[in-house]
Amino acid sequence: MSAPPASSGTVPEGGAIDLLRELETNRVTGVLRYESDGRSGEITLFGGEIAVDQKPRADGEDPVDAFLSAGELRYEIKQRLPELPVARGDDRSKHGSLAVHVPADLMNWCEHAGLTGVLELNHEGRRAEAFYERGELLAIELDGRDAADLHEVFGWEQGRFRVRLDEEAIAQFHRDHAAPPAAEEWTAAPPKKREDTRQFLRVVEMALAEVVTTSEKARSPTRTSPPLPPPPKKRPRPDSIPPPRPRRRDEQTVRLIYLSGDPPPPSTGDASTRHVRGDVTAE
Repeated sequence: MSAPPASSGTVPEGGAIDLLRELETNRVTGVLRYESDGRSGEITLFGGEIAVDQKPRADGEDPVDAFLSAGELRYEIKQRLPELPVARGDDRSKHGSLAVHVPADLMNWCEHAGLTGVLELNHEGRRAEAFYERGELLAIELDGRDAADLHEVFGWEQGRFRVRLDEEAIAQFHRDHAAPPAAEEWTAAPPKKREDTRQFLRVVEMALAEVVTTSEKARSPTRTSPPLPPPPKKRPRPDSIPPPRPRRRDEQTVRLIYLSGDPPPPSTGDASTRHVRGDVTAE
């Protein structure tokens, strides 16, 4: 994956298209502010795409047309989480109750918003964290040891959740998991920030489609979250900006990281399950 654009900087003449392409690739939600020749404007983005409705510039010119036709310009990217009903927080963090928003709906919201950050779920002293990059689910770290625990997390109907934009957490995740795990290895990992006895780390790769199906099956048929506001309508793509490579959900996998204080089970020889030593990190 390409590196995300800097949060601020200078774009040379003719470089506006390249910046918009980078923002779309990184599925940025928020506002792109810019200034050129003493005139400024801002462009609203959702999931990297340009919204139809834009705030006009002071001179009445369309901010997108002015951006594309500008010479050298300075820009600033202000990422914002979209609206989440019955939740509190600010542009970079939202929190609320799992009695209002079920885990499956929160995961859908994170995906559509193009989240780069973390969805945190808490229930009766247990915790699960889902790591997202550009709206793609990279991994889920949870207390437990197998798929039954994952299904239980998706079925939580009480507790709290928190969603946060956190580019550094995702960068740290990639650093921690840069090397593929060794096959069939259980190792006690000393806890760093968690002050408890959950010291064993088990890593399993699961198809994203299977994770989504599991989350939906765990949903109570009597529980529905408040309707989410629809995303803003997007503008037609300028001819000069080629469409990004479509995401193939059937090709994506999710790393499930099980944390447990139980002793490791005997090896079964299942090559699809991999166990590693790793750091246990959380807030």
